[in-house]
Amino acid sequence: MRRTQPPPSTFSKGERRGSALAHGSALLIGVPLTATGFLPLSMALIPAPVVAYFIGRAFRRRGQQWGSFQGLQASLVHLMIVILVFLSSLSDDPWTNQLALTAWTVAFLLFLYTLWGAFDTFLGYDFRYMFLGRLITRVSQANARRQELRRKWLEQRRAKKDGQS
Repeated sequence: MRRTQPPPSTFSKGERRGSALAHGSALLIGVPLTATGFLPLSMALIPAPVVAYFIGRAFRRRGQQWGSFQGLQASLVHLMIVILVFLSSLSDDPWTNQLALTAWTVAFLLFLYTLWGAFDTFLGYDFRYMFLGRLITRVSQANARRQELRRKWLEQRRAKKDGQS
């Protein structure tokens, strides 16, 4: 019996790894900060959307639209998780308050969904979140058409680094 290999991904290895890092940033950053006792969960997840956004911006500067889309998508979902966890932490006892328990449950399910996104993008599949995929696609396409502004100080640093000063 002959096994067929799946077709190779059209996305670069760097894009796949960066996108997986963006989607999995809550697991890779927020959970260790909470597990070490350094920060409470509501504060430890704050770096996740920031990291995902910076990854998306880095891909946009390089002209890699898929990686930029994945980073923007992950950033928005992680921001939703941060808001839900923060709202659930405002209650004195989230296990007795129905609204806090619902927010906590939705945040946990979104967290699991981001892990699915991390796994899919690492394997090279075009992952899109339900209900957000179309909106983020439109925003990402508008960003791709918009001209990237270059900063003079950054250009000067690059020129000095290349020995052109």
